[in-house]
Amino acid sequence: MKPFQFFSILISLVATTTATAQTHPDCDNPMLLTNMDPVTIDSVVGEGVEDDLSGTCIAQEFSPTWFSWQIAQPGTLTFVLTPLDTFDDLDFAVFRFNDNVLCQEKILKRCMAAGENVGAPWSESLPCLGPTGLNLTETDFEENPGCSNGNNNFLKFLQCQAGENYALVVNNFTSSGQGFTLEWGGTATFSSNPAGINSPTREELGQQLSIGPNPTSHRLQVFGLESGKVMPYRIVDNLGRLVRSGQLQTDNRSLDVSMLVSGVYFMNLVRDDIQHVFKFVVE
Repeated sequence: MKPFQFFSILISLVATTTATAQTHPDCDNPMLLTNMDPVTIDSVVGEGVEDDLSGTCIAQEFSPTWFSWQIAQPGTLTFVLTPLDTFDDLDFAVFRFNDNVLCQEKILKRCMAAGENVGAPWSESLPCLGPTGLNLTETDFEENPGCSNGNNNFLKFLQCQAGENYALVVNNFTSSGQGFTLEWGGTATFSSNPAGINSPTREELGQQLSIGPNPTSHRLQVFGLESGKVMPYRIVDNLGRLVRSGQLQTDNRSLDVSMLVSGVYFMNLVRDDIQHVFKFVVE
């Protein structure tokens, strides 16, 4: 295992850290945070190289910016994201890493995709626009696209333990190019000397889960399932709708997907309480 070498823009101005532009569009190259000072990202442009949000409530990246941190003092953690353009729709996802701190094995903890109800009166969407984040009063862990009755722009706080490593990705769904501010709250604190994200070697990647063939028109094979293990799976379509679920076993790890209509799908596999997401195409 070789640790990923970070480069971070961390310019302290009194109590504010400002990055002049988006420079961290992928999970394996986040802005590494060593304190809880406010952060301002002035502009966001383009997409990341890696597709790091497959299978989440967001599903597609729009000008993503990634942050990472390690917990020093345990406690609650909240944050508020405020778009620099009042009318921008910001989405976000929060992940916790396993002990190896691998992007390939990150665990989704919170997911926010609420926003405008396209074609509906603007007033219906207002609760799901503007500032967004985690607070101490909400109880939900996820909100899907749109703005249904009772939805708003905030999710439940995190309860963090010392030594845990987290990542936050912020999406500008509006794709205006404008940035945002990030302000932290709660009783937890960040480590001033956090662990970096590890990039697995080629040999280690070969031992991880994979699927194939891709694209496929008939069967989908899962590789890397250990003998004697049972692995739950879910398949969702490109809109996040569940189309199939079940369990894979060592002697039954080939799925018939011929009944699925042509299109893009995401397979969610759970191994040792860690979620793995794979994108595949049915022809």
